[in-house]
Amino acid sequence: MYPSFDKINSEIKKYFSRDLVSIVIFGSAPNKKRLRASSDIDYIIISRKLKSHQDIISRILKRKLRGTFPLVAFNIYQKEEFAKILKKNPWLVLTIKLGYKTLFDKNDFFRRSVEQDYKKLTHQKIGWLAWYIEEWDPPQELKVHYSILSEKYLKSALCLYRKNFIEIALELLKFSIHCFMIEKLMARRIFATKGEITQLFFNIYSKKNKFSELRDSFLALEQKTNFRHSFDFNKQGNMFPLEQGQDRLKDVFKKAIKNFKTLNKSF
Repeated sequence: MYPSFDKINSEIKKYFSRDLVSIVIFGSAPNKKRLRASSDIDYIIISRKLKSHQDIISRILKRKLRGTFPLVAFNIYQKEEFAKILKKNPWLVLTIKLGYKTLFDKNDFFRRSVEQDYKKLTHQKIGWLAWYIEEWDPPQELKVHYSILSEKYLKSALCLYRKNFIEIALELLKFSIHCFMIEKLMARRIFATKGEITQLFFNIYSKKNKFSELRDSFLALEQKTNFRHSFDFNKQGNMFPLEQGQDRLKDVFKKAIKNFKTLNKSF
């Protein structure tokens, strides 16, 4: 079914031998009809026992696979450890559930583990890729991670804006705001993977009327960054890019920055 993975799977099976329990790909790769050498491929490998530390094993496999999918990533677990991790990290269960394919699964271990823990989660789907998890207490380091990311993206966006790299500045500003919003949603036990983060954020905090005034500028920011590479056709049938005027993009950036500062002060 996945001829592109034959060499990778063969090396994994050769290394782990009889201890191998599961080989799984997850993320965007399972949904792609065709993979390129530059494609990101995320593997989960589960073994009955590990000969070395996960990082060492990952490096060994990558050396053997040099030249074959250089962007492949190996997440390696011992069988018992993987079961414990799933129970402690509902966000990991939900992330895997979004898309995975088992390439090898002894006694159906991986699929049963993920599906069972998914059913046990007390959650309510509140968006396309977002859940409310009643008994979830997000790790502090995860919240700090998003807070630091938000600050770094913001500083980079301002720096590039001053140098007149408007389009890249818009993209980084969007990332900054999204990281900020993800952190605040986590505080409300909302797990959001991607998608309409801005819309979701304002829906959750809609009781605070001042936030509704900020929504339009952030939605405009997302629109300008997501569609800046859009194309259209002229009367002759030739395709041409839809470019936004620099002045218009500057206005979007200024308004979003102003409202983001307001938003920051509100928390």
